[in-house]
Amino acid sequence: MQTQIQKWGNSLGIRIPKNIANELKLEQGIYVNLDVIENQLLITSEITKLDSLLNEITEENQHHEILNLDYKVGKEEW
Repeated sequence: MQTQIQKWGNSLGIRIPKNIANELKLEQGIYVNLDVIENQLLITSEITKLDSLLNEITEENQHHEILNLDYKVGKEEW
């Protein structure tokens, strides 16, 4: 697949097509590493196992904590 390099402020940027971003689970705001290996640009994601697990949390599968300000377990003072 071919894409075009464009000016972005004082830098250059490329757009990652949606199908590739979806396949690699890339989202806006994540960090990636850039390396040059044998005159080729290598982009690797810094998504960790924890990030992957946290991304799987939904309203349906998360545990809800109950906060009761009247219930003391130890020597708390409110």
